Amino acid sequence: MRYTGASLAYQSASTFGAGFTPAIAAGLLVLGGGSRTLLGSVWILAFVAAAAAILLTKEGRTRDLAKIQ
Repeated sequence: MRYTGASLAYQSASTFGAGFTPAIAAGLLVLGGGSRTLLGSVWILAFVAAAAAILLTKEGRTRDLAKIQ
């Protein structure tokens, strides 16, 4: 059952993430008047958010997994 739930979550995320991306990109192009500047700005914002999440996450390599409940 655990693998079914993980697979369902993965497939749902890929459907919503990849499925709506072309529509969102087209909408951003329309809002930007055909210019790709707005679309590029969204990609840069996503990159900055991902980089911040990576930098703010604590290192877990040395944690003792037996102590996690």
